[in-house]
Amino acid sequence: MEEPPTFLYAMDFGDGVFFVEETSLACAPPLSGNLLRERLYSRLSHRGVEIQEIIHEGSVESELMFAGHNAWKFKKDPFYSNGFVPSVKELVNRIASGD
Repeated sequence: MEEPPTFLYAMDFGDGVFFVEETSLACAPPLSGNLLRERLYSRLSHRGVEIQEIIHEGSVESELMFAGHNAWKFKKDPFYSNGFVPSVKELVNRIASGD
């Protein structure tokens, strides 16, 4: 069986700081964080990129990450006021409701 495809998502924050993420658009079951990390390191190493510092590396198995062209509006959304972090169920219900 062929391995599910992944790709590199990257943003240049300036001053030599880059956000990099190995990701997959859709996969059931989802790819493990360890597999994505291995593929990211392999991809960067293949291109001669040496990681000098990891600013954040939490447990990708228990974090819900999302973005999109409206991600910059996140901080202004009252749903997340006062540092509220919804459960996956609460987030899915909100998405399903269209609010």
